[in-house]
Amino acid sequence: MTSAPGDPAPWWHTGALAWLVARAYTRSRPAAALAWAAALATIAPYVLRRAVYESADRDGMVIFCRYRPVLDVVVATVLGLAFFGLGFSAFVAEFDHRPLVLVVLGGILGVVLAGALLMSVGLSPTDAVGPDTPDGRRWAIMALAQRPGTRCSALLLTRRLIASLPAGDVVVAVAADESLAGAYARFGFTRTPGRRVHRVLD
Repeated sequence: MTSAPGDPAPWWHTGALAWLVARAYTRSRPAAALAWAAALATIAPYVLRRAVYESADRDGMVIFCRYRPVLDVVVATVLGLAFFGLGFSAFVAEFDHRPLVLVVLGGILGVVLAGALLMSVGLSPTDAVGPDTPDGRRWAIMALAQRPGTRCSALLLTRRLIASLPAGDVVVAVAADESLAGAYARFGFTRTPGRRVHRVLD
C-alpha cells in the first residue's frame, strides 16, 4: 500500500483547519488569531498534496504524507511566489497608493512571521529525521492538532493512518511537547534527541 486510506480534507476546509492548528499550538485565542495566517501558509502546500486529514468530529487533524522535504519546499515556494506575484502586481498597479500597499503587504508579512514564531514546533518535516532515524520508506506526521477542550480524535486518526502502511515502512515526527512525546511512545514510537520520534512498522 502506497498511500494513506480515507479521503483527505477538502480544500474548502483549509481555513477552518488552519484555525484548529493555530488554537492547538498557541495558548490563547488572541495568540491563535495572530498565528492563523502562518498556520494557513503551513498547511496550504499539504492541502495541494492531499496530505491533510481531519477526524470525523472535525476536532482533530494531522498532516500525513511521504517524507519528501524537497517536494515540500518546491510546493511551498511555488505558492509563495504566486502570492508574491499578486502582491507585486497590486504594488505596480496602484501607483497612487503605493505607501498603503506597502503597509498592507508589510502587515501581512509581519503577521505571518509572528504566527510562525508562535507555532515553531512540530510543523517542519525536515526536523523529523536525524542520524538515529532508521532507513526505509519514510512517512511524516506533522501538525498533529486537537481542538482545545476535546480529546483523542487526532491521535486515533493518526493511528488509523499508520495502521494502513505495510511492514518495514518508517513513520517519523517531531513531538510538539513532552505530553505528545509520551503519547507517541504509547503508540510504539522510539524517541531520539530533539523530541524526534520514529516507528518501524512490523
